[in-house]
Amino acid sequence: MNTKRFILSVFLSRLLLLSLDFLAHASLLRSFWAMELAALKPLEDLFLLIPSGYLSFLLLTGLVGWFSFLNLSFLFLFLICLVYFIELMAVGLCFGYLMHPPKVKKRGWIIISVFFFIFAIKNIV
Repeated sequence: MNTKRFILSVFLSRLLLLSLDFLAHASLLRSFWAMELAALKPLEDLFLLIPSGYLSFLLLTGLVGWFSFLNLSFLFLFLICLVYFIELMAVGLCFGYLMHPPKVKKRGWIIISVFFFIFAIKNIV
């Protein structure tokens, strides 16, 4: 493994991840941060936790980078990330449905169902 290339890859990937995170929180999640939600801590306390969150991003980026140096194909890495995303989405939908049944859209359940259907068909064929 080329150490310099690995460090550069982790740095650039982390920069991309942080940029997307800032963009998501500044645009998509702005209205949620402005709300008074009982589930969230006060903004002052949340700001203190930001370094821990970004440290976890660094760990995640490093692990993905390490896996990419194991001669795994791009498709495999992409599918691993996609499966992880869908798993998190399924957990979020499950909690959302159980905690707030009328607010969960059927579209999310359809996406999860299609994913499992494709997975089942792929394993059968």
